[in-house]
Amino acid sequence: MELLLDENRGIYIPQVFAQTIDLTKVKTLDHLLWEFEVLNAGPDHPDYWEAWDTVIDELEFTDGSTLYQDGDLWILAKDETPVFE
Repeated sequence: MELLLDENRGIYIPQVFAQTIDLTKVKTLDHLLWEFEVLNAGPDHPDYWEAWDTVIDELEFTDGSTLYQDGDLWILAKDETPVFE
């Protein structure tokens, strides 16, 4: 597991993630473009949390890793299980 963003960013975690992630490393980008537009708009967008839920559930990096959030935002290596559960 790799810590990507700590929970101190609060409701801005999704927006910061969308603004800073290297999109060339996202395997599932094509079907998440709308979600990234919403996240970049920030937490005042009415679909912000729905878009974030979709990104958390569906985003996969080119190396097979995925996202996990428990307050902090983590990158999980392929087939890795969060140690927090």
